[in-house]
Amino acid sequence: MKNYSTLNDILKDEIVNYIKDITKGLGKVDTHFISDIFTGILKHNTVILSDIVRQTGNLNIKKGVERLERHLDSFDDIKNILLSNY
Repeated sequence: MKNYSTLNDILKDEIVNYIKDITKGLGKVDTHFISDIFTGILKHNTVILSDIVRQTGNLNIKKGVERLERHLDSFDDIKNILLSNY
């Protein structure tokens, strides 16, 4: 029997390391936003913001969606940093 929890932990660590690499030069809030988006899309296979907020464990879904919308509106500001780190 394979140890799937170990495989999941390895994948999660690799994703976290990748996010750290591409978000060098960004602030803590922007890095957290990118991390939430990446993990939400990967876990739920969807880009629906309410589903992404649900996976983060945020109890107030409406405020979580508003937070993600705010960051998406200003995404053009951080896009150049992400592309240069990629």
